[in-house]
Amino acid sequence: MTGEANGGSPIVTYQVWWKTETDATYMDAGTTAAFDLQLTKAVSSPGTVYQFKVTATNDAGTSDFSDVLSVKAAD
Repeated sequence: MTGEANGGSPIVTYQVWWKTETDATYMDAGTTAAFDLQLTKAVSSPGTVYQFKVTATNDAGTSDFSDVLSVKAAD
């Protein structure tokens, strides 16, 4: 959220959602403070493609989802 979309308020938290490429539904991976841009996802299956998307929240509300980021776990 930038400019008019965020009401000029700084981002407070990010919410991360994830799923595997074959899952139908995203799951909540957790919320992190805006100043702590790190969240760890344990890999359960080497070679699996994981998809992540993020929302940002501030005093103006919660953003739409980000574009999806796809990551393949090392074999």
